[in-house]
Amino acid sequence: MNQHKKKFALIHILFLIILFWPGLVLSQFKLEKVKEFKINSFYQVDLIDYFSKESLFLGYTHKLSKGMDITMVKENGEIVLSKNMKGEGPEQYRATLNCLGFSEKGDIWVLTPHQLLLYDQKLKLKERTRYESRGRIYLGGGAAPFSYFYRKGEFNGFTFITNPSGARNFAGLPDFRGKNLLQVSNLGENAIYEIAPVAERPQFEYLDKSLEAVYFPVYTVDNTQSRLYLTTSLDNEVTVIDLNTNKVESQINITHGEFKSLENNPISRESLPSYEHITLAAFNHKIFKLDDGLMALEYIREIPYGTYEKKIADNPKYHHFRDPEYHRLILFDQSGQLTNDLAIPYGKITMSLPGNRLLVKLENPDIEEDFIRYGIFQISKE
Repeated sequence: MNQHKKKFALIHILFLIILFWPGLVLSQFKLEKVKEFKINSFYQVDLIDYFSKESLFLGYTHKLSKGMDITMVKENGEIVLSKNMKGEGPEQYRATLNCLGFSEKGDIWVLTPHQLLLYDQKLKLKERTRYESRGRIYLGGGAAPFSYFYRKGEFNGFTFITNPSGARNFAGLPDFRGKNLLQVSNLGENAIYEIAPVAERPQFEYLDKSLEAVYFPVYTVDNTQSRLYLTTSLDNEVTVIDLNTNKVESQINITHGEFKSLENNPISRESLPSYEHITLAAFNHKIFKLDDGLMALEYIREIPYGTYEKKIADNPKYHHFRDPEYHRLILFDQSGQLTNDLAIPYGKITMSLPGNRLLVKLENPDIEEDFIRYGIFQISKE
């Protein structure tokens, strides 16, 4: 009888180890390309939002010294509109284009460091509003998705986050650890407030103030549910927050395939691997909200010093943040992590699409093409 109990207990322990040991979590999902389209452009075009009612993509075109065009593209790759709206004209903005996004009616939101503008699909200005901010952020070289939602129970509940995901909003601060990760503006109430204290992150006690330029929020907003999915560049948790109440709904642990920086105590600029002034460490990069309660975290793996040294010798402009070989995807649902690291197709994930799909900008560093290629990848169970 005792032997039977011991055998049963041993089987039970082994089952729990298999079930909960991160190294043995089995991937049950795959990414499969289901569609590809080309955009005829000599300039780089990055698509970051999608209006499903009209099957339109929204993004921006890099025009080098000429700045950035706001660009709208059909699903077949045809450019519908591409225009630079920065300038001194009555319908233009003067500052940096920080965020872009479709409204629920298909108009185009543009967020600068101090103004929110609403254009129609021909880029005719409909509204311009100045908003207050407790700190200006100026993105360079690209724009982030515009994150907005409606607070329930308020007469004018239109609300948006002023600091883009991935923006280094703590750079230059003497000590960011007493700050909040996000600043929120409610135009109807003419009010701003902050949420998500750094002090509530799981790594807080290990964070050194020297991280001010490399510690930043990584998030996405589900505006249909007024729900925030939040982590940081150096973190092992996705926090789900109800934006109506600003209360935490759930805290989901992340088990990265490799994230050595989180093992340091303290975590500081000195403890992060580097090559001269270039950081070689791992970072969380983006979060994507999918359908059926799924979400995906994209993170960048650490690159070994010797490998980076060889890469930089071949290409002085190389950085592993821009190398898809070092990007990985992890899938979650509300109960926890579903997969180990998933390899990403050779390119850059720019957004999620309805039907558990991802839009990937396909980039081949060995071939210089006179058009831009995008692929749509389906996430499905194997």
